[in-house]
Amino acid sequence: MDKKVVTFGEIMLRLAAPGYLRFSQANVAVSQGAADVLSEGIGKANEMGVTVSCDLNYRKNLWKYGKTAGEVMPDLVAGTDVVLGNEEDAEMVLGIKPEGVDVTGGHVSGAAYESVSKQIMAKFPRVKKVFTTLRGSISANHNSWSGVLWNGKELFGAPTYQITHIVDRVGGGDSFMGGPSFVKAIKGPCPWISLMPTGGVETTEESLKAWFGAGVTCVGMGSQLITKEIIHKGNYSELTNKVKQVFEILDEIRE
Repeated sequence: MDKKVVTFGEIMLRLAAPGYLRFSQANVAVSQGAADVLSEGIGKANEMGVTVSCDLNYRKNLWKYGKTAGEVMPDLVAGTDVVLGNEEDAEMVLGIKPEGVDVTGGHVSGAAYESVSKQIMAKFPRVKKVFTTLRGSISANHNSWSGVLWNGKELFGAPTYQITHIVDRVGGGDSFMGGPSFVKAIKGPCPWISLMPTGGVETTEESLKAWFGAGVTCVGMGSQLITKEIIHKGNYSELTNKVKQVFEILDEIRE
């Protein structure tokens, strides 16, 4: 890729989801030119107040042009607001090594990643959130899967799911970071597909507009709608009001 031929900046932002620019380590592993134009796009996004997210996604076989991920990625991550990765990514791409982590035994502790998240934020002050994908490799066709989020103050953990009868593994970065932009990427070449996200959907107008604007058929809501507090207090009138508010937002979106 030749920077004289491709000028990223504003063109890149026009192709991204509104207000959001996402890139992966794989995007810059192919050449120095790719890294240069992405750096330009990140700089422009920072100027415009666009949120930048990075999937560290280390793939050693892609780095063939003479530089390593550790030489290229830190400068790009410095302009990033949200980072996603796992224990290998943090070590190989950023030189940050987790402690007390064993992903081969089928059990992965999210708390073990808090120190990694803190190190990332300390090294890259612009970063506001760090997501860590937790995949336990029990066997080739059985994985445990979860994730944690560090927001600089508190560690949030998702439930752990047992994924069995695996035929083709789904990438953690695509699943956790893609969101509405991932839906657009699928609907573009395959407009006939009906998609229903059941994670990452909030009850806010902003969230629902983003998902339905991307082309989903419907959405699934769990803890965002039926919270533990509502169940604990038995405050079902509050739940009723929340459901009404969601439907009012959906009615406006459909108009």
